[in-house]
Amino acid sequence: ALKEQIKIKYIQTEDKHTDGCNHAVIDCSKNVKLLIGGTGDYILSTWNMNTIKDIEVSNVFDSSILKGVKKCQIVGSTIFVLDDTNFLSMWDAYAFVMIWSWPTVHIQDF
Repeated sequence: ALKEQIKIKYIQTEDKHTDGCNHAVIDCSKNVKLLIGGTGDYILSTWNMNTIKDIEVSNVFDSSILKGVKKCQIVGSTIFVLDDTNFLSMWDAYAFVMIWSWPTVHIQDF
């Protein structure tokens, strides 16, 4: 049954998101990927399953451009990020670079 296939694992993220995690999204389209948005030294991190079926960090983005993530969403190969100042930006999910932003529009939620 499906219940036996579900596995739960606690992941410590304090070394990446030193001031806390605010949002997490799972993308199951190709291979399972976990995206965590938070505050502190790094604002975004992606996590993948490795060859021994354990989860490990694959990418991180520091807080030099954005100070904290309020909400994030994966759409195909794009990540939409709403920061704690209501600034919406669009990122490439593989290169982890910002590809578009809306600096004059303040978004409260999406």
